[in-house]
Amino acid sequence: MERLGDRLKKLLDELKLSQTNFAEIVGISKNATTSIVKNRSLPRADILQRFLSANPNVNANWLMTGNGSMFLRKQLFETITDLVTYSDLKEVRIIHAEDRTAYRNLHWQEQFISEQPVEYRNFTKPGTYRKFEMYDDSMDDDDNILPEACMLLCRKMEANLWGRLQPGDIFVFVGSDFNYKIRQVKSQTDTSLILHAFNEYYEETEMKIGAISEIWYFLERSMKRSNLDYKLKEKI
Repeated sequence: MERLGDRLKKLLDELKLSQTNFAEIVGISKNATTSIVKNRSLPRADILQRFLSANPNVNANWLMTGNGSMFLRKQLFETITDLVTYSDLKEVRIIHAEDRTAYRNLHWQEQFISEQPVEYRNFTKPGTYRKFEMYDDSMDDDDNILPEACMLLCRKMEANLWGRLQPGDIFVFVGSDFNYKIRQVKSQTDTSLILHAFNEYYEETEMKIGAISEIWYFLERSMKRSNLDYKLKEKI
């Protein structure tokens, strides 16, 4: 199985950088670099940050997990910045649709989330980020706005902002009586929301704000990779 050191070696070859060049960029010894490339040790987070800062087009998620492409195409990632700082590199936990019932059980949610697959993305806005799978949620229409099996990148919305949901925006709603729902806000009162599904076969539904445990902003979608192993426990 390919590991981080293997990917780093491929990346250095692609960038036409030697291991000595890498050591100089990140401020470690040549021997320490050799140990990383040969998978004898893992680099500290600050070492990766220095390297990513010097090479902002490198896909941090690919380097750390093997998912995606080696380099970023910046036009697809509006939140990517040219200069990455330590606070910008964040973990994004991936919630597989089959695990929605487990996600609902809030009394052990923290342990459940910690066991989910993770990708790494660069964000400038502080917050908690998560990916939810679009599955059997009836938000698809002829325009394929949110087709089944796509992934929704989301940022958690603080509870004190729940009274300011904008009609037309899409959110992931986590409640106590269902797993999670992905819906568009049609209108809002002090106590409830009217939620819209793009699919014409599903009527608009009312949801009581008191039944909501979490709300997540929808930021962008991506298609699920058919070979993505959601049960992967080794994060690097």
